[in-house]
Amino acid sequence: MLLNKLRVLRRRSQIAAVRLWQHAAVRQRSLAVPLENPRALLVQNISGIGNALMATPLLAELRRLYPEAQIDFLTTPAAAALLAGNPHASRIIPDASVGKKGRREWWRVVRFLREARYDATFVTLTAIDFEYVVRVPLAAIRTAAIHQYELHAYNDFTCLFSHRVPFDQTRHDVESNLDLLRALTTETVQAGRLVLTLPQEALKAARDALGATGMSGAGQAVVFCPGSTARWSHKRWPRESYLQLIGNLLANHINLHILVLCGPDEMDDAEYFKAELRDRRAAVLSGLPLLTYAGILDSATVVVSGDSLPVHVRAAFQKPLVALFGPTDPRRTGPWQCLSTVLTPKCDYIPYYRVPYPPDPATFPPCMPLLPVEEVEAAVEGYLAQRS
Repeated sequence: MLLNKLRVLRRRSQIAAVRLWQHAAVRQRSLAVPLENPRALLVQNISGIGNALMATPLLAELRRLYPEAQIDFLTTPAAAALLAGNPHASRIIPDASVGKKGRREWWRVVRFLREARYDATFVTLTAIDFEYVVRVPLAAIRTAAIHQYELHAYNDFTCLFSHRVPFDQTRHDVESNLDLLRALTTETVQAGRLVLTLPQEALKAARDALGATGMSGAGQAVVFCPGSTARWSHKRWPRESYLQLIGNLLANHINLHILVLCGPDEMDDAEYFKAELRDRRAAVLSGLPLLTYAGILDSATVVVSGDSLPVHVRAAFQKPLVALFGPTDPRRTGPWQCLSTVLTPKCDYIPYYRVPYPPDPATFPPCMPLLPVEEVEAAVEGYLAQRS
């Protein structure tokens, strides 16, 4: 109880101190003044790589509306590596303070933002960690847009921003990100596709990785991405369901190749599928560099994935995708403007992972096991028939 009171008092003090700094160092612009002829703009997303991808339509619209402006994207090092080829950003800036202890790198970012003298900044979904958000007012960026999250009163750091934009959690995150720009301009803002451009080296590395598994020849390929980060393990479809689906597809198609892709924190999944998949037409790859991983997703006939990064990478490539959603809401984070089938289990209640205070997954019965293998198989077979 005492610890909670101290935590509340600390956060209130932090916000009050930053507000005093703002009043001393910055004269806030009028909220009624639209963004006109900006020299430099900043988009910030210190969150998951998929969230960074869903901010790329905002970058595209900023470039369309302000073709001469410097448009920078501050994001995590992993997202920066994937998005380095984005054609709409002047610079993709990796935030060196992410995952670092101490405040040296953190203050370096504050100084960098201050020296850049941005005309406006946009804090996109779901980059709402106080530690990263507070750098915007500290850097004296006068025009700053953030969503109006339903934060506890003591923790409502959105008061430090000049523009707080209503947040509708039933709309897609791409549209919500664009609402930040709509709040600052009278121009029409259009929602385009996700943007991901891979270098030729990544595509070659993907071809080499596939060749090593024997999958570079003729025939169609279905790529399965069964994992998710450990924190979001409740979003996973059961391994046994994936295994049954793979067996059915191999029995139905002589020339079909199967590839199971596992990320660096999904080694348990990789070991499981390596032990269970004995057909020579099926292979497992794990621990690949992110760009190679994305290149393989680009080359597949169909991709099957839960609500994780592969959904957004595949959506950016505009190629067939079967997305399996359960505890998260596909209206918010589902495949964006691509050829896709979204499947959800028939549950009495599917909790939406609300921002900023999601419910504890342990308080709900698992729903992903309720998604039938037959439904997923029918969706995959439909895309295979179209591409044959």
